Amino acid sequence: MPLRPHLANRIRFYNIRALIAEVVKLVDTLDLGSSAARCESSSLSFRTSIQQQLIHREQTMPGLLILLVFLLLGGVLQQLFSLPVPASIIGMLLLLLALIVRGQTPDALQKITQTLSPLLPLFLIPVSVGIVTQKHLLEAHATELLVILAVSIIPGALVSAWIMSRGKSG
Repeated sequence: MPLRPHLANRIRFYNIRALIAEVVKLVDTLDLGSSAARCESSSLSFRTSIQQQLIHREQTMPGLLILLVFLLLGGVLQQLFSLPVPASIIGMLLLLLALIVRGQTPDALQKITQTLSPLLPLFLIPVSVGIVTQKHLLEAHATELLVILAVSIIPGALVSAWIMSRGKSG
């Protein structure tokens, strides 16, 4: 005996509701990395991680702006006075002077340095490639380069030791 049309539509409607309920159960189940203590849907944790990333970006952008302003100041000074020193070095020296005068590091600058510090090894790749590709220059100026390296290591080591001793005592 065939079903009446309105009854068949009602059965289809209940089947669709049951299917939607199953999909909702799937979405709200814990994913493999979740613990039992955190009972949330995967979309909620996804939204939370995006919100945390946006907050992190908002906190690091002022620090990045500070670094870029000092880099720009270094570039302006280099162009104005035709200095043989790179603009980035001049900018970092200006930043060092500003921090010494201020007496403390701004929070925004601390946040951006914490973000960028793990990436510092990536900045050594171009230097390494330059060393490999400019072998003839290294051979021609080996003694001068060794003297420069020896002289530059001493102040770097002394400043690093001084900073570390201040950190342990403070």
